Amino acid sequence: MINLALGLERGAAQNPAKPAIHFLDRTITYGELDAAANRVANGLRAMGIGRGDNVVIACPNLPYFPIVY
Repeated sequence: MINLALGLERGAAQNPAKPAIHFLDRTITYGELDAAANRVANGLRAMGIGRGDNVVIACPNLPYFPIVY
């Protein structure tokens, strides 16, 4: 099954310097996006949140959404 996380990891592994998101005057590469998503995941894990737990995301349509999703 393909999901956002797998696509992000694949993109980061194959093309870490390739732009993933352009927002205003900022470009975020696949490598940066993957690293930020991993920091969020590790932070949630450190708070005791694990596989199968429910987490609410309240984020407008900004570059931060795919990072926390």
